[in-house]
This record gives sequence, structure tokens and C-alpha cells, in this order.
Amino acid sequence: MLAPAAPALPLNDIHLPPAPGIWPLAPGWWLVLVLACALAAVIMRWLWQHYRRRAYSRQLESLLDQELMNSNDPASRLATLSQLLRRASRVASGAAASQLLGEQWLQFLDGADPGKPFTQGPGRLLLTGPFATLAASASEIDAVEAIVRRRFMQLALMAHDRHQRKSPDNGTAVGLERTDD
Repeated sequence: MLAPAAPALPLNDIHLPPAPGIWPLAPGWWLVLVLACALAAVIMRWLWQHYRRRAYSRQLESLLDQELMNSNDPASRLATLSQLLRRASRVASGAAASQLLGEQWLQFLDGADPGKPFTQGPGRLLLTGPFATLAASASEIDAVEAIVRRRFMQLALMAHDRHQRKSPDNGTAVGLERTDD
């Protein structure tokens, strides 16, 4: 014969514990969050400096173009280019660099350029061009202007970078303003 059925036990279903919440974060996520914030700050600072340097570069180009617009004949154009280089060298390397004369001045302008565009190239025209009785050709002046423009930007940006490391300001062309000495 069959045994009588056992009474049903009062058992409940199995309840799983709740899933862990997202907060508070695990220590590894805090580290990732801190590193991401630090990286974002570094990138933002680099982008800001890059923006400021580009703005300063545009300001220098404008200064160069404005000064060259005021000179009409070849001699005054060469004199203006020479004055711009003197101003940039004074700001970048101090007053001693802007007081160099002749070959020493051209060697300073060459700097580390292996092509020596001032001592052995068209830049030699800066020594005699502003004072010459015979005008230089337009192609010679254009060649000089190209190398002067490049060197002017190098010197001015070098001075700007050094000045920015010392005391950040509004990014104006510090020391390159015209002075009537």
C-alpha cells in the first residue's frame, strides 16, 4: 500500500541579493577618474598655450606687414627689415645682440641654420642695402624678406615663450613695439 503523503513544508522561493550599486565607486574607478581628469587638464592647458602662441604669431605677422607697408622704396624696405630684426633680437637675446655690427650681426642672425642665409646668402644685402645708392632688385628684396620674416618670427616667438614661462600675460608683442630712441 502506499504511504500517506507527507504534509508540504512551508518553503519560500530563493531570493537573490540585490545587484551591487554603482555608487560608491570601487577604488580602481576612482584612480581612473583622477587620471582622466589630470589628462584632460594637461590637454586643455596645451591647447590653450597652442591657441595663444598661434594668436601671437598672427599678431607678429600683422606687425611685420604693417611696418613693411609703410616703406615704399627698396632702401627703406631693407632698413625696415633690419630694424625689425634688431627689435626682435633685443627682446630675444638682450641689448648686446641688437648692438652687433657687420659680420657678427649676420652670424648672429644665421644662428644654428646650416644654410647660413645671412652670411652666405641673400641676407648679406642687409649690410649695404639700406645705404646703397643703387637700388636692389625686387627679387633680391623678396628673398631677403622671406629669410628675415622667418628669423624675425623665430626670435620673437623665442622671446615670447621665455616671457610666458616667467609671467603669463595677455599675449601682446612684448618689447616689439616701435620705440623712438
